[in-house]
Amino acid sequence: MKRKVNKVGNNTLTVSLPSKWAQKHQINAGDELEVIEQRKSLEIQLKTSLKRERKIAHLPIDKPLKHLVNRSLSTLYVLGFEEIEISFKEKKLYDQQEDKYINIDEYLKSVMNKFLGMEVISQSPQKFTLHIFVKDFEEKELSIAQHRIYYLTKEFLETFIAKMKQDFSSFHEQHYFFHDNIAKFNFYFQRILYFSELSEQKKAKMFALYTLIDKIMDTIRHLSNRVNEMKKPSLKVQQVLERIFSWFLAMHATYLENPPDYQVYEPLIKERYTILKYVNKTSFTVSEQKAVSEAIWILDIINEFVETTLFLQEEKFY
Repeated sequence: MKRKVNKVGNNTLTVSLPSKWAQKHQINAGDELEVIEQRKSLEIQLKTSLKRERKIAHLPIDKPLKHLVNRSLSTLYVLGFEEIEISFKEKKLYDQQEDKYINIDEYLKSVMNKFLGMEVISQSPQKFTLHIFVKDFEEKELSIAQHRIYYLTKEFLETFIAKMKQDFSSFHEQHYFFHDNIAKFNFYFQRILYFSELSEQKKAKMFALYTLIDKIMDTIRHLSNRVNEMKKPSLKVQQVLERIFSWFLAMHATYLENPPDYQVYEPLIKERYTILKYVNKTSFTVSEQKAVSEAIWILDIINEFVETTLFLQEEKFY
């Protein structure tokens, strides 16, 4: 689409907005828009505080599988839907992990704890309506949410390490609480990131990073099962997991500092290879190997941390 540049006064250049786009988004004279510079292009966005279209999602549950409903709800939440209407024919969901059916009413009420601001606002025999009371936010909340995720993760991993040396079963009984609390803030961060005024390229990179962090929290949850099966994890397993967890927390903390020089990651890159070499040359029993194999892939997130740092600092390379 081509637009003509007009001169107003002595120094001001203007370009008109496409009328269909302006009408669609209810843009009126006097409204403020965000103009973002990206190399040789300009990106025009609605300000977050301007009228945002009310997004209502319709989610029919034709296949009553708990896993699919979980993924659907988390996706619609992140995509910024304000209301989610869930319709269903059967009053039960199949939990494939536990190989049993669960009551859909109880499931939907319990799932509210996994999403900040989500509440049931209406209910009928074959329909639930969920409303998300998270709308406008300030850009600084992106940083606040990321730091909250880090500190919750730090508490989770440090408690995991400490309890391996004591009574791990007591930790294992509540590990879901740690996991779900982190996931709640991760989904919230991704939701406000979706509405943020960052460029689409930066958003995409941050989405990818925090999706991986969510997968790592799933891995820690699975690791809790492996360690609990061992009753008393060996010193070798304790040392390997502690080194991996400490490395991950150091990577995460470094990323949040927004280092001006990406070479600050060099010691952590070196430590990653040191851990890998130690694991490769160490003999483990079958149960030890299960736990170590579950955890070792966490070291692969190094590229995402470094690349996201570079994406967020794109402007300094020009």
